Amino acid sequence: MDNPISSDKALHNFKKETTPITLGLPIEVVGQLGQISHGIPEEMLHPTTHLDRSLLQGEQAANQLPDELRPEDLARVNAELDGAGPHEIMKYAQTVFGEGLTMACSFQDLVMLDIAVKTIPDIQIFTIDTGFLFFETEETIRRAQAHYPKMRLNILQPKIHITAQAQQHRHQLYHEDSDACCAIRKLEPMRRALEGRKAWMTGIRRDQSATRATIQAVAWDYKWNIVKFAPLCNWTADDVWSYAKMHKVPYNRLIDRGYPSIGCAPCTSAPVDGDPRSGRWADSKKTECGLHGETPANPILHS
Repeated sequence: MDNPISSDKALHNFKKETTPITLGLPIEVVGQLGQISHGIPEEMLHPTTHLDRSLLQGEQAANQLPDELRPEDLARVNAELDGAGPHEIMKYAQTVFGEGLTMACSFQDLVMLDIAVKTIPDIQIFTIDTGFLFFETEETIRRAQAHYPKMRLNILQPKIHITAQAQQHRHQLYHEDSDACCAIRKLEPMRRALEGRKAWMTGIRRDQSATRATIQAVAWDYKWNIVKFAPLCNWTADDVWSYAKMHKVPYNRLIDRGYPSIGCAPCTSAPVDGDPRSGRWADSKKTECGLHGETPANPILHS
């Protein structure tokens, strides 16, 4: 993308609130930094609790819709929202769920974030700092906080620091058992982010991959047992970037370097083919981290 970033100056004046001691570093490097603990909470270095196995085994997923939500209700709402834009879908979600609604943001492009803060100014937004984020992603978070100063953003972190993970589990867990790594660093914080909520919004689109080609504007999320909205489901990548250029929306600089899908640094590379998500876990058959769809089922953690 050649769209200039409009908030670079603000970035220089923005002081990051947390200490990024090892964020974004490969575990090979992090493993050598175990003695450096300044700024890292003690409970993250020596956690007293372990991840719930249900996150790996999918035990919390319901087999059917709750009594108050019928399949015909979802079909009716999706028919009404067929072809609707993000604003309409967000307004519907807000009208129905109010404060029970939250939104996830991965800070890849900020189009959905831009629309959300304009459509629902007090929306609670969350993101998960896995400890393996690219520097550019952390930079994008800081630019977003400067660009949208009234944004309500909750940054969640795993309960276990990456140094402790390397010591307690496998040294390169993200390569040796990526499902377990995602469960520790993404799924457990995700569960906390959705606690007490009735619905959440996500930026996934139908054109992103084959596994997302049939998503609807609204669905029952069997994984997390709440309603899930996909406001951008009817948009394409061209729609997203047309909006970004028109409204001068900040975006992750990695996109300029050929990364159309951005996750954790150790598991993200430039696409190997025309599939924009083919650079994610490129050395495996894995296509999703577990936040959407089926739960990884490879438990290695202690109960």
